[in-house]
Amino acid sequence: DNPEPWYLLGLALSRQGLSRDALLALECSLAIAPDFSAARRELERVGPRQGEQSETHVAGVSCRY
Repeated sequence: DNPEPWYLLGLALSRQGLSRDALLALECSLAIAPDFSAARRELERVGPRQGEQSETHVAGVSCRY
């Protein structure tokens, strides 16, 4: 359906410094629309910092859409 609300949530969370939550929201956006390039770019930008491991898994998150 519509990946944009998840994408916008990811942007907002990222700007607040909530990287892990932003990653989850962006992954939900991409679960809906894998070709959503803006969400993919933001996910790469927000992705794990050096020395930080990502524990995000879409399968473990409830992406209701």
